[in-house]
Amino acid sequence: MTEVTMTAATEGLSADEIALYDRQLRLWGIEAQNRMRRANILLITIRALGNEIAKNLVLAGIGCLTVLDADTVSQAEVASEFFVTDEDIGRNVCLNRMFGYPANLAE
Repeated sequence: MTEVTMTAATEGLSADEIALYDRQLRLWGIEAQNRMRRANILLITIRALGNEIAKNLVLAGIGCLTVLDADTVSQAEVASEFFVTDEDIGRNVCLNRMFGYPANLAE
């Protein structure tokens, strides 16, 4: 077991997390990764830029991501975003994009 692995294990990171976040651990260290795991982020609105921000936060290992957006999916969003299709027009933005709920739950 390497020094990084041993230190990370004592700090609460599992072996899987060490492997998953290896580059991040090398870049900013174990303590920063642990702070990210404990972080709670509120993202208000989830348009094209918000989609990228949410994706990057999740991939970085953020602890909790809450998205707040009361809008519904429009035709313009279908043309510019990869999370939605024509079937999603009129559904709630957050429920549809983040959780893929069926139409009857998103309405």
